[in-house]
Parts: sequence; C-alpha cells; structure tokens
Amino acid sequence: MPPSLTLVVAATSRDLGIGAAHGLPWRLPPDMAFFKAVTLGAGTATGGRRNAVLMGRTTYASIPPRFRPLADRINVVLSRSADADASLSSAPDTHVFSSFPSALEYLDSRSDAGDVFVVGGGQIYDQALRLDCTKRVLLTYVSEASPSTPPIVCDTFLPDFRVGNLGAWVRRDAASLHAYLASIGAEAAQALVPADASPREHNGLQYEFTLWERE
Repeated sequence: MPPSLTLVVAATSRDLGIGAAHGLPWRLPPDMAFFKAVTLGAGTATGGRRNAVLMGRTTYASIPPRFRPLADRINVVLSRSADADASLSSAPDTHVFSSFPSALEYLDSRSDAGDVFVVGGGQIYDQALRLDCTKRVLLTYVSEASPSTPPIVCDTFLPDFRVGNLGAWVRRDAASLHAYLASIGAEAAQALVPADASPREHNGLQYEFTLWERE
C-alpha cells in the first residue's frame, strides 16, 4: 500500500503561481522556516524515523548546493532520465526514480521512512494530485501586501485542485491546521501560524498558511 502524501507548496493567491525561471519568485523566510519544520517533523528529534521529501529533478537542482540534499530527510528525486541522473544518488540518502510508483514502492519498503512530502515542481505536483494516496495540501498563499509592492510574476503554476477537477478538496479551519501540525511533531511550524491562521506580512508580502484535505 503506497504511503499517504502531503503537498507542501507556496503559491500566489491570485493564480497559484509557484515559480519563475526555475526558482522562487519571492524571498519569504517565514515560509521557508515553516517548510523546514513541517518536513523535518519529530522523527529526527526523537531518534526515530525520518521523513521523505519527494521532488522533481529541476526542483532538486534549484536548491542551493550547500543545502542539497535536504538534511535529515530522505531525498527522493523523480527524473525522466533516472539513469543519467543516477550520480545524484551519491549524495547522502538521495534516491532517483523514473516514476511515482517506483518511488513510492521504495519508500513503502523502508521501515525508517516517516511522512512523505511532495515539494515540487509544477509537473510533480500535478502528478501527485492525481493520486488517491495524496491526502493533504499545505498551501501557503502569497500576495503583494500593498499596491506599492512589485507584482509577483510567475511562469510555473500549481494545478487548481480547489475547483473539483482533481478530486474533492476542502479547506480546513485554523484548529484543524494546528492539530495536524501537532500530530506530525511540527511544533516549530505551529509557532509560526497564528491561532486563527490569519494572514501576516513580511518584507512587502502577505502570506497565509492553509490546510486542504481530500474528502
């Protein structure tokens, strides 16, 4: 049985833009801290299982070399040219596969694998949203905080799963978001989310943490 998947993604509230020129179109430290806290969870801190981060080859390459692979997590990279990218597997606990089924089968076989988070990019998110084992989306909405803020321009977008063409999804309330973060041992992420999960601002950007679940 494949492990359940959770997408972790930041996107513009206007059109679900997630990237530009193979990178992020913003610098938002609170969201990066949230991402780290969620994907690490409690496993490493308790000496137990480690969570997995599943991503495409381009997303992996976009991570600054000093942070690659993402530490204390099982890094799983999907690549159409898995054989050509096999050298990536020389990095600590980094594994390359050509398809979602093979990657999920591998993770299911590991007794030390914890929660599995899909972290990009656009095509990988699209594939994941079409899988029944994808149960949650942790979506950070990002927008310009004021008319004077330079507009966010994206060339990569998250499929709009909210409209019903990729299954039935419902946005949960703030209490549910906090309960989920507590359940995965992400207390550091909880601390970043206001009790009512209301929007906050940082460096001219407004951001809002949300939880969506498949019905």
